[in-house]
Amino acid sequence: MIDSDLPSGAGLSSSAALEVGAAHLLLAATGKHLPTANIVSLAQQAAHRYAGVPCGTRDQFSVANGVHGALMMLDNRSLTADLVTPADEDLAFLVIDSGVKHDLSDGGYGARRADCEAAQVALGKSLRDVSVADLERAELGDVPRRRALHVVTENARVKDMVVALEHGDRELMAELMYAGHASLRDDFQNSVSEVDLLVALASDLHDEGVIGARMTGGGFGGAVIVPAIEAQVEHVAGVLSNRYAQATGITARTLVVHPSAGARSISEALKS
Repeated sequence: MIDSDLPSGAGLSSSAALEVGAAHLLLAATGKHLPTANIVSLAQQAAHRYAGVPCGTRDQFSVANGVHGALMMLDNRSLTADLVTPADEDLAFLVIDSGVKHDLSDGGYGARRADCEAAQVALGKSLRDVSVADLERAELGDVPRRRALHVVTENARVKDMVVALEHGDRELMAELMYAGHASLRDDFQNSVSEVDLLVALASDLHDEGVIGARMTGGGFGGAVIVPAIEAQVEHVAGVLSNRYAQATGITARTLVVHPSAGARSISEALKS
């Protein structure tokens, strides 16, 4: 039996959770063991071969390696992660499902990846090693340039977000969240109007506990993540849900989430 409280198609890694969870189930049933890195790799291959999604390893890695109470900054090149413990003890994370379902196998996600790969070929190096100045000098078409610009600036925002979290800098967090969403919307172009509306509605609640907002997941629908002051997060969830329903007629599902331990068998969890 498979049970889940994650809405499917919301960009919340439900497929990666299923892949990694199934791997642990099979290992437990057969009495075998695999290193976590192998589980992550096999789960990614399953997404590529059977779901038709040319994804990276972020989702599978996060599901497999989560640590209770800590966020992670994942280095996809080395497949290692640094743990990040927010200094702000009053910080909570609200996830709002827009109700617009996405399907990463329908081609949009693959097209964005192909655009980034085209930019890398033109530049002669990984986007990880590219600067904004490199992009400005390179002979790239408008679309590959914009896709690459999102990746390059997002890499920088991730590093800045670690600093913001570790120092409890709410203003910087908010600035980075909104900038990240604007980049997804305008340069990567994988947002939709309903998701943009949720981000805008959240920004209106800055004085009521919201600390930024942005789309999460692969895009083309899905969910928005909203860091908020924990004491006010339920209020924020209610206001956002009501205003979104009034504007769209869609009932948005809300979830308050916290960093938790990664996938494992129940027997392993009981031992720990």
